[in-house]
Amino acid sequence: MDIQQILQKGQRQIKSDQYNHAVKSFTEVLEQDPENLDALIFRSGCYLKLEQYEKSIADLDQAIAQAPNNPKLYYNRGSAQVNLKNFKKAIGDFTIAIKLDPDYEKAYYNRGSVYLNRNQREKAVMDFIKAAKLGNEHAQVLIKHFEKRGREIRNQDQENHS
Repeated sequence: MDIQQILQKGQRQIKSDQYNHAVKSFTEVLEQDPENLDALIFRSGCYLKLEQYEKSIADLDQAIAQAPNNPKLYYNRGSAQVNLKNFKKAIGDFTIAIKLDPDYEKAYYNRGSVYLNRNQREKAVMDFIKAAKLGNEHAQVLIKHFEKRGREIRNQDQENHS
């Protein structure tokens, strides 16, 4: 099989949730062509699904070196960093993804989630608002919840001062 056929085989394996088999296919491609960007990207995604975050980051580092203007690579690396509890690195990666694609609603949402986890509520809310405006449904639900909670707190404050 040539490289293109092996890549296609790996993609079929991903579609049928056979991530371990897909990793083997993409590794086979990389053994023949160590700089194959598609194989690096697909394998990093398989590693994410398999919760092998360090391996995913290693592949994404190589992919980013080849394609430094691809926001999805930074987003995926940020997602892996979150799972490793490397929150500062995750924020950095999500921020780069947003700079490269200012309409990347998932990057705003995930960065907001990390900010919230780190008790940086104001930054979190700003990111959730931006994600909601860009159509992120999870962010829209959160914003509605925050607004409702804010009204409840204001009402309690008014009752306490009456």
